[in-house]
Amino acid sequence: FSLKNDFMRPEDLNFDIQETDFLDEDFSQFFNIFEKIFKFYFFTRDAEGALTYISPKISEVLGYKPEEFKKNWKKYLTEHLTNKEVILRSEFPQYSGKHIKPFNVEIKSKSGEKIWLDIYETPVLDPAGNVVKYHGLAIDNTARKTQENELRMREKRFREISQSSPIGIFHADPNDLMTYVNPAWQIITGRPMAETLGNPWW
Repeated sequence: FSLKNDFMRPEDLNFDIQETDFLDEDFSQFFNIFEKIFKFYFFTRDAEGALTYISPKISEVLGYKPEEFKKNWKKYLTEHLTNKEVILRSEFPQYSGKHIKPFNVEIKSKSGEKIWLDIYETPVLDPAGNVVKYHGLAIDNTARKTQENELRMREKRFREISQSSPIGIFHADPNDLMTYVNPAWQIITGRPMAETLGNPWW
């Protein structure tokens, strides 16, 4: 069993366990590890999209009591455009279907903090194959989302500065192949971007 880096995601967990280990060991030990790494809660929603169950662990993630959040969850959504996904799933149950991709939602916690959640859902079918409800897992990924946003902002700022800089600026990968050049570099060297990217910097 191995864990990778900070700001991990569930898909980052790498299980390398022999089949016999599952017969001899209590699998709850791995749940305990998961619980130490992530802040999360479980939920269930019916085929019409309404929440019918939320685990008590939601109080650790968002500060709300299960019943409080179940009744009023829509008013806790922020105005972020990504929340359109969760609205579609609640108002148009046919939008979810039987093949559900994970999605993100931004929620305002009880303390007023904006919390990013990764949402994973799986449908529960009746004998005829119809969806009767959905089981879900919500994982707090605020730290990773914040880090990603900060990285994007730094990259955007760098490009804004480099595009107007009179100094030639370039990036090269570990193999010395060019991955970025600014306009000044192209003017100074007389080499257009098409002839530069993917080639050695020298």
